[in-house]
Amino acid sequence: CKDCPENKVRTGSVVPGDEDKDDVCLASCTAGSQYVSNNECVDCPSGSTSSGTDATFCTCSVNHYAKKQGNTWTCEPCKTGQTKAATQIPSTDGVGEAASACTAATSCNANHYLTKDGKSDPDYCEACPEGSTSSDGSSRTCTCEANKYAKNNECKDCPENKVRTGSVVPG
Repeated sequence: CKDCPENKVRTGSVVPGDEDKDDVCLASCTAGSQYVSNNECVDCPSGSTSSGTDATFCTCSVNHYAKKQGNTWTCEPCKTGQTKAATQIPSTDGVGEAASACTAATSCNANHYLTKDGKSDPDYCEACPEGSTSSDGSSRTCTCEANKYAKNNECKDCPENKVRTGSVVPG
């Protein structure tokens, strides 16, 4: 009987057997932070975990999507208010997900508003700029305080001796 290489295990070998074959030893990875690929231990991407010493994948946590760039996998967070179930890395099809895999936000916390980056992108929550508030969780705008006006998605002070009410951001 021969010892398996580091991070490899084997049980149930019989003598006589495959004396010179190292591939009879199986990878034994660190539970929670590595998975087995091609009988080697691979580190899980940041924000993901594996289920055990013989896990064949890692799992991105809830509200994260699995992104693949080249041969590198990452767990990217969904935008504020968006949701997503946990995701397996590497995916069974070997292809990553887009940010659009996150489910659109339908309601936001106080002083946030619903917005999106493009026509087909899912809604997410954005904080109201300083000096403004939203009316409720489904607002698509924030209203600047009295004597402030909206410019470049910010609330600016009105010039001296000028007043304004009801200016909205974004606008």
